[in-house]
Amino acid sequence: QFLLSCSVSNIICSIVFGNRFDYKDEEFLALMKMMNDSFRQISSSWSQFYDMYANLLRFFPGPHTKIYDILEDMRLFIAKWVKKNKETLDPNAPRDYIDCFLIQMEKEKDN
Repeated sequence: QFLLSCSVSNIICSIVFGNRFDYKDEEFLALMKMMNDSFRQISSSWSQFYDMYANLLRFFPGPHTKIYDILEDMRLFIAKWVKKNKETLDPNAPRDYIDCFLIQMEKEKDN
């Protein structure tokens, strides 16, 4: 099951980041762990309970707060790739989804 998840995730990474990872790559394994942890947290009963009582539970510690740490780690992972793409962006030769998104953002900057 893990190998299948890695295969599918690697295809998605090649589209989004323009990079296929080795299955033993530490960065890729960290991304896989973040994804698995976030899915596990989102599908937990705490998460469902939190959805109903978010305004109250945000003031209490507990396992429901872990999802924010995981999502922040994922945001930082993606931000690193976006920064790298911005530094080497060629608007005439997009390499991946991030390049296409950055090019489109630049086109619509004044709208």
